[in-house]
Amino acid sequence: MKIKYNLLWIENDQDWMESIEDDIKSMVEDNAFEYVRHNCKQEEEGLNYNAYDLILMDLNLASEPTGDEIIQEIRELNLYTDVVFYSANGIDSIRAIGREKGLEGVYYSGRKTAFFLEKVKGVIMTTIRKTQDLTNLRGLVMAEVSELDVMMSEILSIFLVSDENLQKFHSKVTSDREKTVHKWLEHPKCKKDC
Repeated sequence: MKIKYNLLWIENDQDWMESIEDDIKSMVEDNAFEYVRHNCKQEEEGLNYNAYDLILMDLNLASEPTGDEIIQEIRELNLYTDVVFYSANGIDSIRAIGREKGLEGVYYSGRKTAFFLEKVKGVIMTTIRKTQDLTNLRGLVMAEVSELDVMMSEILSIFLVSDENLQKFHSKVTSDREKTVHKWLEHPKCKKDC
């Protein structure tokens, strides 16, 4: 089972994004997660921001609205996905915008590659550590098992459309199980008290 790490990157400078994306991707994949990125140059209608583990948001986009306005919209929807908000103007100016707009739950960064990557890595690692907690992993495994159960049920219902086929399937499974149990009982080391 490979857990997906979903990243939304809202950036209009594709060249800059592509120049550092491999570093972010390897950061995620080195921790046994599958890297899944959705990129857009501006706000997209009907985008489910809650489906992402992390949002990387540039301040100045190709068109209106600006990054800070999109973050405000996300928070107004009561979505608390981690956001790294960055700008070429530097961290001080972006923090000032964040204070002015009252942006909550946002990490700030400049656009210098080393600083930006360090900030993103810190946020990603925090999220991954929470996910790798044993209690959370149990929940994820159980969710996967439930999904598999549903898939198996759907597959069986496709192939066993009639009651006759269902009865044949049931007889076959029961017969095979009985044979296996009898083999165990015939084994010399088997304690037949059970």
